[in-house]
Amino acid sequence: MEPTPADTVKNAIQQALTQALANDDPVHRIRAITAILDAIKDCGPTLKAPRQADVLKLRETMTLREVGDLIGLSIPRVDQIAKGK
Repeated sequence: MEPTPADTVKNAIQQALTQALANDDPVHRIRAITAILDAIKDCGPTLKAPRQADVLKLRETMTLREVGDLIGLSIPRVDQIAKGK
């Protein structure tokens, strides 16, 4: 079974964390973990835009409930994504 994109990301984060924790210097570990967290945060806008576009595309022909059922999210969450939140 091929790994999902989420599996790939989780594995990369785990590998980076393992590398960060391998250092005995707490200052180095703190800086490395902070950099990992910053990198994850920086990806947010890159990930949100295509998700919003896809939800809006589905909303052209489906209700919030139908989209939510299809993608496994609640109606309020689908609405939030559609609004860019």
